[in-house]
Amino acid sequence: MDKKKIFKTLILIICILIFLFLINLGRKAYIISKYSNEYKKYLEVTNYYKKSMPEDDTIVEIWIKDQLGLLKRTSKDDTKMIYYGEDYNWIFVENLDGKTAVKMKKEGEGIETQNLISGTLYINNFWDIIKMSFISKITDEKINNTKCYKVWINEEWQMYINKNNFLVMREINGSTDTGIIEYKINEVKNEDVKMPSLDGYNINDTTPK
Repeated sequence: MDKKKIFKTLILIICILIFLFLINLGRKAYIISKYSNEYKKYLEVTNYYKKSMPEDDTIVEIWIKDQLGLLKRTSKDDTKMIYYGEDYNWIFVENLDGKTAVKMKKEGEGIETQNLISGTLYINNFWDIIKMSFISKITDEKINNTKCYKVWINEEWQMYINKNNFLVMREINGSTDTGIIEYKINEVKNEDVKMPSLDGYNINDTTPK
């Protein structure tokens, strides 16, 4: 093969590699952009249930309906709840030492601090999406037979995103691992976000008198 043919072959191979790179880059940019758009829509959801298991024998659940909510963390050692009420928040703790309920005045730390999905991959700028596409790797994975995109940013940070609805199925960020996340949207009823009974609790009222 003469030098001219070798040169043409190399140019062709380089062009093919560049084309494949651009196709992959465009795919990643689309997925990240689509996630960001869906994230903005999910911010408007005010009725949902979410469950995860971030640690062994630990279950974290949250029920949200409009301006009311209940966050519950159950482990082998204790049960902790935060009730987001209309006027006050309550913290409930139940362990071997007993049961305690603390009433607190709402000061901007209410239900608005809870979101349906994580916003850590939310990007609202075209060039930032392109930058993220350059540094990330996105593969196809399955979680509980659900087809997902695995967005791999680095060794410390990976996200698994449901291909059908772009809900986050799992997120690993440093030492934090959400475990597999389950969702129910628009199925929470009034009784699910009802103020827990105070029976048997030692009550600590921290609200101004």
